[in-house]
Amino acid sequence: LETGGGEAIRLTAKIGHARAKSINEPCLVTVYVMASVQHFDILVDFFASHDYFGLEEGQLQVFRQDDVPVFDLKGKAMLSAESRILTNPGGNGCLFKAMLHAGILADAKHREVESFFVMSTDNILTRVADPFLLGFCQTTHADVVVKLFEKTYATESCGLLLQRPVKVHVDGPEKGTQDVREVREFKTRIVECFDQNRDLQFCRSDKDPTRLKFTAASACQFVFSLPAMELACKHLAHQPHHWMPLSRS
Repeated sequence: LETGGGEAIRLTAKIGHARAKSINEPCLVTVYVMASVQHFDILVDFFASHDYFGLEEGQLQVFRQDDVPVFDLKGKAMLSAESRILTNPGGNGCLFKAMLHAGILADAKHREVESFFVMSTDNILTRVADPFLLGFCQTTHADVVVKLFEKTYATESCGLLLQRPVKVHVDGPEKGTQDVREVREFKTRIVECFDQNRDLQFCRSDKDPTRLKFTAASACQFVFSLPAMELACKHLAHQPHHWMPLSRS
């Protein structure tokens, strides 16, 4: 935190001060930090002991994520004791549920927040509130933007942004029947490195066999408009798998 999260918060404070100076109006950038149940109190005390790294106390809010059960490769729940299921912090997948339950959306609306820059704190090279990424969102009127970089070798440890055809159920020729067919629509998802099989990792481009076919690697940095974040929290907080429909993205 001293070199990663703390520096990110210092940069956020500088961005807010610079923006306030340019528009000659107060501009307070709010930082929301999701923490595990085990580390919540530690983080709250840590930020307070460092005077919130240049932010006002109300600008930095720490909220809890849920713990989730741990399963083995066969899909069976693991035990931490004879009568207790082993759990771990939910991580990125719990973000939307945690935001909803912690009242983060309500707080953001009260502060008239227009968009969220979402990042993982373990990437200390993140360009906090990347102005190019935010500017791209504004000029394209995009609700959701994912920051990508080019994957350069097959075993590089990174998630991939991929699309696959969507199979839908449609009414069959006879009443009460359904057909399943592929349509010319695609569902976009990020496939994490531990979910990628060898064929996916090593697949070569049809146009240039010296290059990988799937190279759109996720930097785990996103921008959500407030309406998109509301939609995500509404759909994903109660979904066993995290996906949602977006009219434009």
